[in-house]
Amino acid sequence: MRVLVRGLVSVTIVLGVAAVPVPAHAAPPEGWREVALPFLWPRNTMSTVDATGPDSVWVAGVQGRYPIFAPPLGTIIWSYGNPVVRRWDGSRWHEYPLNGWEADGRFGGLSAHGDQVWIWGQKGASTYVARFDGTAFQRVATTSVPGLEVLSVDTGPGGTWLHGRDADQDNQVYRWTGTAFEKQTLPPHYDPAAVVSTGPSQAWVVGSYQPPGTKAAKAALRWDGTSWTPVPVPGTHDGSRLMKAYATTIGEVWAAGGFGPDRVFRMSGGTWTAVESPANSALVGVDGTGSAVLAGSVGNEGTIHTRDGGAWTTTAFPSSPWIRFRSASGVPGTSTLWAIGHRESTPAVLTGE
Repeated sequence: MRVLVRGLVSVTIVLGVAAVPVPAHAAPPEGWREVALPFLWPRNTMSTVDATGPDSVWVAGVQGRYPIFAPPLGTIIWSYGNPVVRRWDGSRWHEYPLNGWEADGRFGGLSAHGDQVWIWGQKGASTYVARFDGTAFQRVATTSVPGLEVLSVDTGPGGTWLHGRDADQDNQVYRWTGTAFEKQTLPPHYDPAAVVSTGPSQAWVVGSYQPPGTKAAKAALRWDGTSWTPVPVPGTHDGSRLMKAYATTIGEVWAAGGFGPDRVFRMSGGTWTAVESPANSALVGVDGTGSAVLAGSVGNEGTIHTRDGGAWTTTAFPSSPWIRFRSASGVPGTSTLWAIGHRESTPAVLTGE
C-alpha cells in the first residue's frame, strides 16, 4: 500500500486493452481453467478477488512497478504503478474510472456484495475509500476520522464496515451510515483485527481480548444493530488473536488465528468452534455455498482446500512453476470458485467447480 518513491519522476504509459495469452505452464487440474488477465506492466500484482455473480467477478491489485534511479542512494528503487480494479463479465474484463485517486500506488483490496462494490487504499498519508456507482468508483470522504489508516472494508447484507488505525495507532471499527463512517464503541480491552457483515443488523468483529495483567486471547464481538456482545472463542489466554474473517452466503463466519492445527474457527448459530485444518494452509476466502477456502502447498504444488461435509477436499495445482494462492471467492449460490495466485512474479486468475 505504501508508495516507495514519490515526486522523483512522472511516467506515462499507454496500456493495451486486449488480453494477453497465458504463458505456457502445467495445465490446471480437471475442472479448472485459467482466465487471461488484461495487459499489465511487468511486476504486477493481484491481491484480491470477490465475486457476486457469474458476470460480476472483481479483482484488485497494482498495474506493475517501474524502476527509478535514486542518485543519493546509488541504486534502483522500484515504485508502484497505477492501481488495478477490473470486473469479469463472463467473457472479458472491464475497467472503470477511479475518481479521486491521484498518481500511482496500490489498493489494499476490495469487497463486493450484490451491487455494492468498495475499494480502499493508502497513498502516503492519504486514505482512499471509494464506492462503485455503476459506471465509476466515487471517493467517499473519511475526513471525519483524522489520521485514519484504512486496513480493510467489508460490505454485505449488514451494510458496509471499515477497520482502521487512528492517529493514536489504535485499531478501530467504523460503520457506514450512508453519508459518513461512524466510529463504534467496543467493550473495554478488545482490539479488533477484522470486521465482517453477516446479515441485516448483524456484524462480527474478531481480534483479541486482553485485560491488564493477562495474555491476549482470541475474541469475537457480535453486533445486533444497537450494541456489541462478546461471544466466546475456543482457546485460553495464550497470547494469540484472530487475524482475519470472512462471512459466508448463509450468514456464518470463518476466522483464522492462533497456533497449531486448530487455528481456523467457524461461527454457526451464534457459537464458535475450532476446525482442524490441513498443514501448511491459510484461510483465503469462502466459497458460494457457505464454507471456508484454504490455500497452501504440498511439496512443489500449490493447493486449494474446500470443505465437503465435515472433511477437507484438497485440489493440487501442478508446478512449472509453483503457484501461491492469495485470495478466493465463490459465486454465491453456486459451486463455482475463483482464485488468485502468483507464479513467481506473474499473477494468475483461475476458476473451477
